[in-house]
Amino acid sequence: DFNEWAHSFGFIEKSANSDGYSPTGLGIMLLGKTPENAFPQTIFKVEINYGTGKPEIKDFKGPLVSQLPDILDFVKYKGLKMTMDKSSGKREEKANFPFQVLLEAIANAVIHRDYSIEGANNYLYIDPDKIIIRSPGAPVYPITLTDLNSFEAPSLSRNPKIMFIFNQMHLAEQRGIGLRNMKHLPEEGFPLPSFTLKAGMVEITFGRTKNYIAEKAGLKDTTTLTDDIRDVFLFIQQRDEVSRSEIVTKF
Repeated sequence: DFNEWAHSFGFIEKSANSDGYSPTGLGIMLLGKTPENAFPQTIFKVEINYGTGKPEIKDFKGPLVSQLPDILDFVKYKGLKMTMDKSSGKREEKANFPFQVLLEAIANAVIHRDYSIEGANNYLYIDPDKIIIRSPGAPVYPITLTDLNSFEAPSLSRNPKIMFIFNQMHLAEQRGIGLRNMKHLPEEGFPLPSFTLKAGMVEITFGRTKNYIAEKAGLKDTTTLTDDIRDVFLFIQQRDEVSRSEIVTKF
């Protein structure tokens, strides 16, 4: 049954000289024991700069189906400072950046990258001020950077079979929810992320501080800004366009 299923999805193919099966490249990347030997571009590189000295660097290898959960576990407990939230009457772990948003961004990097680009790897960088994720390949046509930065891009996968597998694992969805969750970051006190294209790689940058949006807006000296003014910047991002009277009413 497994062979029939894997063959129908293109993960294995019938051998030319026998009645057996051989894995395809897609099958090796998703399910192979050491896919990095044949496809080094499947390695996911992570760098965490705690702001206290030498950064922590780790390469994630192995089949994509187990690589992604390993990355998420590592980032959750190493890259995001976890605290105990007792406000609800019970102890719950709480990260200092919305973990669900980061999960979706990392999953998108694994699922939608262009695996035909052999000389580039997925890359995640975290420091106290920002989070950067780079994924090889331009946006899938006809999606543009403008669509991504407006958070209105439709769900369109470069690798639909990989997407299907992660959807079945409940590690990804096919409804564009990830971008919509990013659009609501200002409501949680974080600036909107930005999408750029660098050397053929889509780069998404998340700000982790209120100062980040002020710097992005072109204010070179953010040290004199009050928390109220930083909140105004976030309010403007939530609404795209606001009037003076709306700001007065809000604040």
